[in-house]
Amino acid sequence: MNLRTLLTACGTACTLAACALNSPMPRAPVVTSVSPAPESKPAAPVSVGANQYLVQKGDTLYSIGRKFGIPFIKLAEFNQLQAPYEIHVGQVLNLTAKSGTSATNNKATDPAGADDAEVVTSAISRPDMNATSEAASTANAAPALQATTEGEKSAAPLDLEAINDSDIQWQWPLAGKVSAGFDVQTNKGLNITGSAGQAVNAAGAGKVIYSGMDVRGYGKLIIVKHNSNLLSVYAHQGNSLVKEGVFVTQGEKLATLPAPANNKLPVLHFEIRQKGKPVDPATYLPSTPATASSH
Repeated sequence: MNLRTLLTACGTACTLAACALNSPMPRAPVVTSVSPAPESKPAAPVSVGANQYLVQKGDTLYSIGRKFGIPFIKLAEFNQLQAPYEIHVGQVLNLTAKSGTSATNNKATDPAGADDAEVVTSAISRPDMNATSEAASTANAAPALQATTEGEKSAAPLDLEAINDSDIQWQWPLAGKVSAGFDVQTNKGLNITGSAGQAVNAAGAGKVIYSGMDVRGYGKLIIVKHNSNLLSVYAHQGNSLVKEGVFVTQGEKLATLPAPANNKLPVLHFEIRQKGKPVDPATYLPSTPATASSH
């Protein structure tokens, strides 16, 4: 190879090398950074009106009704709820009837003006005291009698649905004096005056379906179911001795009267209810009230 050819080849090689050096390098792929997800914003606060309630954890329709003095059946009506009356946390419930609802429903929202027939009926028709649970408790009852208090025994389970009204034997629940008779408008039962510590007895055999203080205006209250139609109500007694679910015999001790208050003798308010509505107890009880003390 002559010198001229060699120089030409070297020049070409240098040119190519320079071009390679001056050529832009391939760019690395750009990874686009992922924008962080926007922080979840807290839910807008729920607007609750003056006559509404925001359901909290642990609430039930019955506990809410008890809190505001409204029968839970009415709460269900106000909010168009159907059995089994399920509610959830954060739900807004109406505490009054919506506009256009009858005045009868509005009346029930005021504890002072509510028909106490509805109030007592709401206490005895709670979801946890329905016919299904009652039947189950009867079916599962032990053959042995259940102890109540002071060594007394409760009655054996009864088939209340099979008992006719005429089969129920009645007695006066308290040996005392009738201080106020039945009046469908002003007094739904009898007021019987007694003495502190005096025994309040079951007017008839049946099952205790309520024992507590959840019904406004009734103080300490016991309700006994005698059959599918009739209930007896014992209000303003001082010391309940029986629990819900036990069966009692006629004359069995249910409670005692409290100590006198405001210089007045203790009074038992006694009712008999037929299908939830008050009736005159005098039409069921013996014609002569008991007068002897019973402790």
